[in-house]
Amino acid sequence: MKLVIQRDQADRRGVLGGHKGVDFSLSYRLQLSSDEAELVKRYKLDDHWLGTWQFNGQEVPISTVAQATRGSGMQWPSVVSLIERERELKRACRNFKTLLEVASTFGGEEIIDIQGLQAEEG
Repeated sequence: MKLVIQRDQADRRGVLGGHKGVDFSLSYRLQLSSDEAELVKRYKLDDHWLGTWQFNGQEVPISTVAQATRGSGMQWPSVVSLIERERELKRACRNFKTLLEVASTFGGEEIIDIQGLQAEEG
């Protein structure tokens, strides 16, 4: 799985053409491997929400898997907001990757080295 991100900016103009600041945009596309795409299809995860973020005090869905694989974008009035949303998008994609990793183990067996597990958690 890969997350392709493109950042951009554009001057905001007023009605009379005056400079009113800068808008920052983030375009993204989630690229799935063929195995990951097959898991999405098998478990019908196209409509799965990748996560949520806070907007005006409310939790708002980021994107569905289908929207993210087609490519999507957003625009923010500050670079700080853009960075926060980008961080949340990355976290949501990592969580989705974990979901796919777990889904890939159904019908199989996983062997966990308890001694290694303790070292990781310690």
